[in-house]
Amino acid sequence: MSRNIVNEMDAIFKILEDSISDDCIHLVLNLRRHIKAQGDEAPVCDFVSKAKIKTISCATERICLFEYKEQRYLLVEDNHSESLKEIGFEFESDVSITQGAAMLAISHKQLALRDETNSLLLIERCFGVLPSIESPKDIEFDFSEIAAFFVPYCVIKLDDTRFPLTFEEDFTRLVCYLQIGQTSFMDEATKDRIKNLLLLLSSRSISASLINSMQSPLAEYAFLQLYQCIEYLFKLNNCFVISANHKLNLETAIDIVLSHEFKISEAENLYQVLKNNASETSIDSMISIIPTFPDDTSDVFKKASSHIYKLRCNIAHLRYNQDVLPDINWQSNIKALIEIIFSIYQKRDADIIEICLSKNSWKTISI
Repeated sequence: MSRNIVNEMDAIFKILEDSISDDCIHLVLNLRRHIKAQGDEAPVCDFVSKAKIKTISCATERICLFEYKEQRYLLVEDNHSESLKEIGFEFESDVSITQGAAMLAISHKQLALRDETNSLLLIERCFGVLPSIESPKDIEFDFSEIAAFFVPYCVIKLDDTRFPLTFEEDFTRLVCYLQIGQTSFMDEATKDRIKNLLLLLSSRSISASLINSMQSPLAEYAFLQLYQCIEYLFKLNNCFVISANHKLNLETAIDIVLSHEFKISEAENLYQVLKNNASETSIDSMISIIPTFPDDTSDVFKKASSHIYKLRCNIAHLRYNQDVLPDINWQSNIKALIEIIFSIYQKRDADIIEICLSKNSWKTISI
């Protein structure tokens, strides 16, 4: 159904007016205000009236997904443009599309005001502006004048061969990719490894844990969130083992796992996941930073899993007479843990995708 363009314009002015402080609101002139698109207005109006829109709020990011004439577009803040270029998205250059998308994003409160947009600026440039002699009752603004109050944005033409946005979890991993540079306890190599992990479709299942890890103010809790990425694999690993040992398809194997309680301790589950799926190179990176404990073992997978489990328990629990771990270099441990996580999900990417699709584990995007 076509939406009313006048209502969309009124919504934009209402958003701006609502941001004016009480001590300045009396300066707002009671006039009809209109927005004029740059260039040919007809295609802009067509986009505004006919495009389907889905608003997404995730980890402080506000994103708009549009569908128009069988093409999908995404509007995000322009400060993410470099990351979008890394993925390989094509930036939309058609001003009728970019203007129309921005108008809808603003009217749906999905673009934030610039920091410098204050009440006096809004009065000076919009709500206190007098009409012209030719049109004494109405006042018209170019869209660029209104857009200047809001943060810069960019519109990309979605390409599912680059980064499919099929499920809601895809938005989480996209936001995680866009925000990865903001975390303070990961070096650039580690951030790049997480980006590689996020490009795997199986990372849909752990994208929430990854973004929570990045946003955590404490490295210890970031480590705990990353641990969840391995914990997610406990039942899946049992599925892989049953499938391989009994020559069953993965869907049948996961049904068996879900219908039976496997009495395996968390520590043993962790060990089995690492032993069956992690690369030796990634395990070696963890081993290289582990101090020597009295229970030292020649089994590197056991040593790595024991170390990870001790860290996990030390963070998650507080018990009388609990072992006090020596000084931990959390950045090194996080880096090593991410290497392990990436190696596992890279190996099992297709298997995780097959299981999740067969069990409808991910939520399809509706627009």
